[in-house]
Amino acid sequence: QDVVLNSSLNLQLSGNISNEIEITAALTDNNIPIQPEGNTQQIQEFDKVFIQVGSKNHKIILGDYDAQSFNRYFMRFYKRLQGISYRGKVIRRTA
Repeated sequence: QDVVLNSSLNLQLSGNISNEIEITAALTDNNIPIQPEGNTQQIQEFDKVFIQVGSKNHKIILGDYDAQSFNRYFMRFYKRLQGISYRGKVIRRTA
């Protein structure tokens, strides 16, 4: 008989890269088989990957994230997505 041992991973990271740039990340996987060969998983095989990098006026989200409408009367939505999301504020400078 073979013996199988499964484990899980929950890695969370939060901090500042510089004075203006902040990072938040989370990696989770609920079924990581321990293999004698020491093989590592690919990033696509994790259950959830979330990386957010932002500053005062910009925010980029990579991985699994939720998209939703904010305080709208029409076209309310909530969707779980995978990919890249960007939010930014346009800064207008006058000469």
